Amino acid sequence: MIRRLTNSSPVQNDRLLSAHSWAVIRVLVASMLWGVSGTAAQELFARFKMDPMWLLWCRMFAGGLILVVALALRGNLPRLKVLLRSKGDVWRMAVYAIFGLGLVQMTYLLGISDGNAVAATVLQFLAPLILSFYLAIKAAKIPRLGEVVALLLAVGGTVLLLSNGKLGTLVVPLTAVGWGLWSAVASAFNTYYPTSLIKKYGPILVVAVASVFDGIVLGPFEVTKSLPTMNLFADLLVIFIVLLGTAVPWALFLSSLPHLAPVEAVVILGAEPISSAVVGVTLLNAPFGPLGLLGGLATIFAVIQLARTKDKDLVKPIF
Repeated sequence: MIRRLTNSSPVQNDRLLSAHSWAVIRVLVASMLWGVSGTAAQELFARFKMDPMWLLWCRMFAGGLILVVALALRGNLPRLKVLLRSKGDVWRMAVYAIFGLGLVQMTYLLGISDGNAVAATVLQFLAPLILSFYLAIKAAKIPRLGEVVALLLAVGGTVLLLSNGKLGTLVVPLTAVGWGLWSAVASAFNTYYPTSLIKKYGPILVVAVASVFDGIVLGPFEVTKSLPTMNLFADLLVIFIVLLGTAVPWALFLSSLPHLAPVEAVVILGAEPISSAVVGVTLLNAPFGPLGLLGGLATIFAVIQLARTKDKDLVKPIF
């Protein structure tokens, strides 16, 4: 019996390593797609004057339906029936859909509309920091020195980013800063609140149902709106945001969570603000110079360092 266990261990380790490696690749691709989709949304808002709330409805409803269809094809709909039969879980799902997933996406898109994708993405990336300090306060724990240093570095880096190195000024409107900070708070809630639902039904089903729910709620208000003048490029941007900026990265990221530690997920998600900055500065002329970008990198570094120090306590992000 001992020999069998010993002989099987290397094979099992190889399989775990392979699953882990693929999970890292999937999350990296998802992060980059999210970052690029933010700049695509910025182009729609700036160039075509698209309503952010209409794009939110389109993104949530269509992206969620794609995930539901994918789940149906894989035979996972029986879990959906179980969910719909539980009144308590339905209410928890509604709270998560509105104040978690929906609020994150709404504030993020409004932050892009009022400002730009780079600032909105970096501000949203503060979510693990906010969640960490919330959990510390809830547990009546005094933050450690490393956590305080990470907080100060993140705040300093964010100020440097938003001022582009010129303290006392802002390169994005104050409303955009407000939306970005609200997005970070909503993202922290989005990470912490649905843990019981995710354990019971799985992350993809929870996100898919919440997304469709948001789309249904927003539908009566958005479906009657008249769209601005569109061309083929604008249509392709919308398709990209729905498919490659929503459904695909959600599926890639959420399917990878069982194979990653919380710190790994946070570290890899750092590719999202970085990819957004690269595309935003090079293609969309985002108003950030070297000092501003250095501040953004400092913020990302601070959040990653905090995740490394709190790996065992950190909740896996569900963005």
